[in-house]
Amino acid sequence: MLALHDIRIEDGESVAQMDYILITKSFILVLETKALSGDITVNESGEFIRYFKNKEGKVYRKEGIYSPVAQNERHVRVLTEYLKKNKMIKKYPIYSCVVIANSKSVINKYKAPKEIKSQIIKYDQLTSFIKEKLNYHKIKQDFKVLDKVEYSIGKFLLENNKPIEFDYYKKYSLSEEDFIKKESEVCSEEKSNNDNFDDEVLFNRDNKSYEGKILNNKNKEELRRKLKQLRINFAIKEKLPPYCIFNDETLNDLLDKMPKNKEELMKVKGLAKVKINKYGEEILGVLN
Repeated sequence: MLALHDIRIEDGESVAQMDYILITKSFILVLETKALSGDITVNESGEFIRYFKNKEGKVYRKEGIYSPVAQNERHVRVLTEYLKKNKMIKKYPIYSCVVIANSKSVINKYKAPKEIKSQIIKYDQLTSFIKEKLNYHKIKQDFKVLDKVEYSIGKFLLENNKPIEFDYYKKYSLSEEDFIKKESEVCSEEKSNNDNFDDEVLFNRDNKSYEGKILNNKNKEELRRKLKQLRINFAIKEKLPPYCIFNDETLNDLLDKMPKNKEELMKVKGLAKVKINKYGEEILGVLN
């Protein structure tokens, strides 16, 4: 079995963003994971309704939510047509499953239509769900592909993955000024990482290997913008202030030294070994 995570495909005007795709020899399973909070009821029409209760257990608000089943069924349709169009499958069964990831959520699906009820499971039921599907096809002996077909489909989807690149500055109306470090603030992670690394190794002021390497202002400002974008992407992902990724002094030193590999990154002021291991490849990808 192959497991692909966070795959986004584009087929003309159709787009499908799938949380997980499991590829077995007998079927493909598209998983939509939902961390829904509150009590969820799926009525006889297949509508999802969320109930909010107070400490006494009384409902004080309810709201309809978009059906994750309908959402994932659409993903399955787009994926099926995309694979068929590209001659990757002919009769390969593709199933939909919505996994409720919140252990505290209560899902009432007793009145839900059978075709919807069968697609909704809690996270701890996933193994059993997959085993049931595998046993079903094993008994029927109706469909089974070779290993190379299984892997070719996985490789094809990875090669055609179209992830969204977010501009977080634009999305959250942010600017660098929003993240200017106050003098009283200290990033403990940055401090601890730098304390364990030799400043003389990190920054050799006498290094002349980059003499004569001059960027014009336009290129330098473009690299500065890309490094700032990279910094805020990491900051949002790790829930840290951007200066804890690297500060402006480090950014300026990166542009001055223009390192080409991790060894040269070690000579940039403010980049400890831990940070180089975490962010080094991406930083080098921007600079080179």
